[in-house]
Amino acid sequence: MKTILTIILAVLFAANSFAQTAYQQKCNQIFVKYMKLIAAGMGSKWGAAEQIALGNSGYSEKGAAIIKPILMGYCINTGKNYDAMCKQLDAEYAAARKLMNADEKFAWKVNEESQVPYGRAKWQSAADFKEWSQKGEFETTEQHENRLKEQARPKMDELLYENINKEMSDNFWKMHLGDYNADKQELQVFFIDKARNYQITRTINVSPQNAKHLKTHCYSSADPEIFLDGVKQYFRDDGQDDEGNQKVYRDENGELRYYVNDEVVVMEYDTYEICIIDNKIFLPRFFNINSDFGEWQFDMSEEYPFVKYNYDDWTGKSQYLKGYVFDYQQYAATVADKIAEMQRQQEAEAARIAAQKAREDSVAIANYNRQLLHTVDSLNQILAANKYNLNHYAVNTDLGRITENDKFLFQRKQYDLIDSCKKYEMWIKSDYDDARKEHGNLYASKDDFDKYYCQGLERLAAQNEYRSAMLQLQQNKNSIAQVNFQKEISNNNILNIISDQPVDYTDANEYRRKLLAWVAQYKSQPYYDEILDFLITNNAALYKEFTKNGAKFSSKAEFYEAFTGGDYKNVLKGKK
Repeated sequence: MKTILTIILAVLFAANSFAQTAYQQKCNQIFVKYMKLIAAGMGSKWGAAEQIALGNSGYSEKGAAIIKPILMGYCINTGKNYDAMCKQLDAEYAAARKLMNADEKFAWKVNEESQVPYGRAKWQSAADFKEWSQKGEFETTEQHENRLKEQARPKMDELLYENINKEMSDNFWKMHLGDYNADKQELQVFFIDKARNYQITRTINVSPQNAKHLKTHCYSSADPEIFLDGVKQYFRDDGQDDEGNQKVYRDENGELRYYVNDEVVVMEYDTYEICIIDNKIFLPRFFNINSDFGEWQFDMSEEYPFVKYNYDDWTGKSQYLKGYVFDYQQYAATVADKIAEMQRQQEAEAARIAAQKAREDSVAIANYNRQLLHTVDSLNQILAANKYNLNHYAVNTDLGRITENDKFLFQRKQYDLIDSCKKYEMWIKSDYDDARKEHGNLYASKDDFDKYYCQGLERLAAQNEYRSAMLQLQQNKNSIAQVNFQKEISNNNILNIISDQPVDYTDANEYRRKLLAWVAQYKSQPYYDEILDFLITNNAALYKEFTKNGAKFSSKAEFYEAFTGGDYKNVLKGKK
């Protein structure tokens, strides 16, 4: 069975090899050569089954990506020099590229250029254009040709501009400090855009000692990165770096700060200044180098690199793009002009609309205000009809005013008015509930309470006071029955003197004084006679005296005041 499988795999492998180009066959030979070499060095074997198991990996330079990792183990086992073998491997694949046909050379070019952002933008635009240029299902041949003739170049401009901008947003620069010229005391600074191998060179004047410090301390990293999108591309949101070290924090004033060589520095990423953080630089359109002994700023506004693309070396050439060259800077200026013109048109249209609106506003505003005032009246009628609205809550008419023709504002005003009414209705209920909770025990039922509540706060207060007074009398009925209303009793009275168990009348006399003072506060109230009726009815001595001599007085009040005044006998004698 194993023999049959090996034969089948060998046949498949052989059949597959016939379909390969000269370049692919050469790549396969290199791949098999090294895989067999590695297998032998590792004590195993390499055959057709292993080859097919890896698919087409060996038919291009992708095979090198498989070979190099396992080549390390081979070199360790055999004592071979790994770097030398990798160099030899790369040289063999480079030589194989001479066998490429036109399609393979083009595919190689696309792959190489697509490794950098601007190359990706170029070939993504080519793919997008190819898809756009296809004849549509419902498009006639004439319509298709006219579309290509009229729109091909504008469409390619649009695609390239869009894709380049997208790639630029993710692109980063690298900075290198170059050689130092001690005689001129100049240090070279290189700003490199690796997307196009574009380099801007500058020099800074710095002393030999400080230049050495810059090169050995501040910029010890080989390729300090410069980010376009800000610090958060380097630091996590929690202000830590990838190793978990705290790098960014806010001080007590809310300013963002960061550590550089254990020194705390204010982060000014909201300005056009550059932040150099552990060799990571946030880049707008200016470069800064900051240190304890100097600060340098480089204005790159005029030298910010732009790109040009010539369409003649692309695949899938279109007759409508023959000789086409895309200049990013020129097209960006055209876009800026279009935006400026659009803004001018928008401003002119806005002025026209404003004039028209001004003519319409007076009518519209008046109509809105009429509707709002009608809403105010309707809501206040609702509040006025609420019998519990004793505090006379009413929606403020001033809320129902509008000074501009704005439908949303009008609707918002109406909402505010209705909301104000609802708020007052809630307050009305709350007022009622609070009053019922405080005074409800004075009334036999809710209807009994409502009868007086709805008559107004003053009427309710008077009724509460009356019922509270009568309730207190009822609660003190037993004590009232014991009071000597005519006079205080001395502890030295004759009964106490001759008694073996004298009585202390101090508390009784104090209670009498407080009771008389309490009764006196209601003297001007219409229910004063009811209070006196209660006292007379429930105090035996008072009742007895009133039954006997009450008719001699013009009223209960006159009788009560005489009886408690301390000179009752003389007053009564005068009545006779």
